[in-house]
Amino acid sequence: MLDAAGLELEILDESLAGVNIQSTLAAIQELERNRASGSATVPKDICPLVESKVADYLARAKLAKRDTESEVTDFVLIYGTCFWKILARKKSNL
Repeated sequence: MLDAAGLELEILDESLAGVNIQSTLAAIQELERNRASGSATVPKDICPLVESKVADYLARAKLAKRDTESEVTDFVLIYGTCFWKILARKKSNL
């Protein structure tokens, strides 16, 4: 959509305000610990789908690399940030 409009996306640094690797890992651990009790609040018809999506999310988080500074930043952006603040700019022709 952005590409078709000739725009490029930039995630603003303030998206990471108050979020770091420790808080992200703690939130993932909390999700894992409360998975069963959280599932109890999901409507029965969609419970299997939600449980499957949560399991996939947790599996991806476990496998995600976070050895380099760049990987840690990506990990926090994907798993620790609830909302991204973004800026769309017209693509430069350079």
